[in-house]
Amino acid sequence: MRHFDISQNHLSCTCNLSWFRTFLNQGNLTLSNPQTTLCSPQSISQFVGKPILEFFPGKVCGPNLTVYISASALILTCIVGSILAWRNRWWLNYKCFHLRLVVVGYYEMEDARDHQDYRYDLNIIFPDEDEGWVLEEFLVALQGHLPEFQRNRIVCGDDDLPLGGTRYDAIDRVIENSFKNLVIVSNASVNDANYLMTLQMAVAHMNDVQLENVVMVFREDIPDNQLPYLVRLFLSKNKPYFQWTEERYQQMLVWEGLAKAMTRNKKMNGILPL
Repeated sequence: MRHFDISQNHLSCTCNLSWFRTFLNQGNLTLSNPQTTLCSPQSISQFVGKPILEFFPGKVCGPNLTVYISASALILTCIVGSILAWRNRWWLNYKCFHLRLVVVGYYEMEDARDHQDYRYDLNIIFPDEDEGWVLEEFLVALQGHLPEFQRNRIVCGDDDLPLGGTRYDAIDRVIENSFKNLVIVSNASVNDANYLMTLQMAVAHMNDVQLENVVMVFREDIPDNQLPYLVRLFLSKNKPYFQWTEERYQQMLVWEGLAKAMTRNKKMNGILPL
């Protein structure tokens, strides 16, 4: 067959018909009625209604650059991402660990004993200059928010220390036998040698028993460069502390948090390097 007529066919001049257009160029057949062999409305827009011999697929049916570029970019991104993930694997593992704690939660180990299992419910450590405020304001409010802590089981100042032995021996016995040691931090505490010694004894005992039984309450703002070393060390280890305020509603929040912290002793996740 040397001649054939397909003028009555609806030819979709799309990239899928490229093979046929190439066949017409390379074959030995002659297309009859070429001017009436038209591209159908389903063809590529610029060839609709035109003779099929004016359909040149090479102009519009080249390689799909979008697909090649997208695939190359995806492969390059995977390679770069893998290299960065490997180089920062420990940082990513650390972040994923904290994300898992936020989403899933975590179990906190606590001491099974409560305040009634100790000789004293609470030992309040404060500088000498703050004694009036502690006895007249803070202790009164504390007993209102923690009625289960009885006054005769709270050591607040030298007058409540047990008799016998030296002052520091008595303080050491109180720290060891108290459910909680509450530390008041103020500007007066910076230069109070007795206070700093008592604080060191309390932190050392906390290291020994591996329980977070020390809680700090900041009575006022203190410049960072004036904070005692043990206080800065305590804060750097994310130990429990509260900021005292005279504003009524903020003070209510402080007491809510403080009352919760005073009801349990969590297991420590490491010691403080004294």
